Amino acid sequence: MPNKDLLVLSECVDSRSGKRFQKGQFFDPPPTGEQAARLVAAKCLPAGAIKIGEAEDEKLAKKAEAEARAAQKIAERQAAIAAAVDEDARANVALDDARANLAAATTDADKAKAAETVQSAEAAAEKAAADLAKAQK
Repeated sequence: MPNKDLLVLSECVDSRSGKRFQKGQFFDPPPTGEQAARLVAAKCLPAGAIKIGEAEDEKLAKKAEAEARAAQKIAERQAAIAAAVDEDARANVALDDARANLAAATTDADKAKAAETVQSAEAAAEKAAADLAKAQK
């Protein structure tokens, strides 16, 4: 059964939806605190509607906070994925460069140095790929 504090005492309109309420109907959904105060002042709703409106305000604020936290988490995850994609791309470019340098090396010393660079670049590329996979989970 609807709350008696939302029983319409005289015709009024829900400013949020434009829905018109006649005397004897129940105001649903519950008004906000500000709207309830106006409707009580206009003698459209009983005084208890203010308390219900304030509770509705709290419920709406909590919902908005939860939605904002969820949006923040999504944004943080997307940023982490984008950073991981960028790092993976950088690591693969560095690996390609290292392999090209190894192929172009002519002296044994240059080949040895280029081979070490390739090994390091491979390790970095593997780590970047693993980090990307982890970020996408």
